[in-house]
Amino acid sequence: MTSALMLIDYQQGRDDAWFGKGNNPAAEANGLALLATRRARDLPRGIVQHASVTPGWPLSPDRPGFALDGEKHIVKQQNSAFIGTDLGDWLAARGIARLTVAGMTTEHCVSTTVRMASNLGYSVALAGDACRAKAKRRAGGDGLIAETIHQTELAILDSEFAHVITTADAIDALPAA
Repeated sequence: MTSALMLIDYQQGRDDAWFGKGNNPAAEANGLALLATRRARDLPRGIVQHASVTPGWPLSPDRPGFALDGEKHIVKQQNSAFIGTDLGDWLAARGIARLTVAGMTTEHCVSTTVRMASNLGYSVALAGDACRAKAKRRAGGDGLIAETIHQTELAILDSEFAHVITTADAIDALPAA
């Protein structure tokens, strides 16, 4: 069964102060290790990026670090990489039924894409150590720590929507070059 890597919202705008403090400083390095391994083995991979319709917004296409070369580039304007994009058609044309997902942020676009992929019948592995969450404020004003949000979301997704694995496990599962 053919698989593909989907890196979600690995873009410079995610580091903007507007998004708040994040956890897991190793997330990008782990995601880039997944990408490098798949490139070296010429395995399917795609980069999903959020394109805000608000000019100057941190995730706007007019900001530095938006486009990446060499991979399938999926541009979305919703939380799910499947809504309003050609991702489903691209996967179907290649007979891809399994996805390895990593990205930003665990609680938003990663979670939404993983849930939708599972609901659409894809088998999903989520490289949890290649994802990052952001701290949040609750209605009462007190904050939620990014690591707590990250671990909670991984626990919710695990088994029902995906199998949460490590980057090393995802690489070890790939066919040899």
